[in-house]
Amino acid sequence: MKTAGNTIIYLSLLAVLAGCTEKPSQEEPAGDFISFYGRSVYLSSGTKGIIQDENMTLPIVVTDDSESNPAFTEEVVRYSYGSIWTSDKQWVSGKHYTLYAYIISQGTSQGTGTSAGKIEVLGDLANTNRHSGTHFKVEQPESYSPDEESYADFLLSYPVQADGTDKPLVSLDFERTMACVELYMTRTTNPSVTVNSVTFSNVTRSATYYIRSHGDGDFRGMKNVWQVTEADSPVSYSYSGPDGKGISLEEKTDDKDRFDDSYRIMRFLVPYQSLTDGHTLTVDYTASEGPGTASQASKAVFNLSRYDPEEWVYGHRIRYYVSIDTGARLEGAVDQWRDVDYIEGTFLPD
Repeated sequence: MKTAGNTIIYLSLLAVLAGCTEKPSQEEPAGDFISFYGRSVYLSSGTKGIIQDENMTLPIVVTDDSESNPAFTEEVVRYSYGSIWTSDKQWVSGKHYTLYAYIISQGTSQGTGTSAGKIEVLGDLANTNRHSGTHFKVEQPESYSPDEESYADFLLSYPVQADGTDKPLVSLDFERTMACVELYMTRTTNPSVTVNSVTFSNVTRSATYYIRSHGDGDFRGMKNVWQVTEADSPVSYSYSGPDGKGISLEEKTDDKDRFDDSYRIMRFLVPYQSLTDGHTLTVDYTASEGPGTASQASKAVFNLSRYDPEEWVYGHRIRYYVSIDTGARLEGAVDQWRDVDYIEGTFLPD
């Protein structure tokens, strides 16, 4: 167990799989038009940037990697109904297809005064005129925004083999490329704790992704493997509450999990990054034992590279939990990565 100072911090992380609605039968014919059923293999959360399974209605961009005469060359296919996207392309009997798609969710500024996250799809390294979703650049907001729709997201599916004679409904399993970082905070039985500011330092917000191995999501758990290169200088993500006057912490109660939504202080999306000594979490807070008791201002600085995880890995949600009392003790406890059984043959990255 790692300690620093006298304030208690519990750091943990969790990878969460979330399935979509019930999968249509693979025996169900899709008709003459090539149609797609979108399923997710990524974190479920309530934002546009962190797309919910039940609200995955953005267009998909479909590529056909067939050796000759591909049906799709990075073409936009609009959402149809349920979890179905229907194209205007018809199956060709006897033709073999290798189909996959990607989804872009661009950030929106919403008048928050900070930049919006954005995704730029780049040309393949071997063919700069071909934009297949296997090479892209992400830029998340320059500073922290509590508006979670400010963040951009990008999802790539596994490739699917199909035969035009069968006219199947093509099931696409999408995998995340961003990491989701969350901070939860509570106080102990002390009457009053106000967090004046929270800062994540040395955050990489911009990076270029190029796929090294396009996984197939089969029973062996073959996953997408990306080469990620930092594109810009890192920034700090700071937050001082919705009105900038600090955050009054709730007392941790036994009837709520420490990752209850009411305890969440911050949440943001970032590219994959390995944590270094520069990745710190700084908490400035003021604690008081009650009326007539002098408030005590304190600062706790945590070097995140000394805690698990050592990386903010794409496809995972990293959850940090901080508990503060006036005794100013610091303690670190980490839940190891949890291996989650596959859903219909797919895994999240380790």
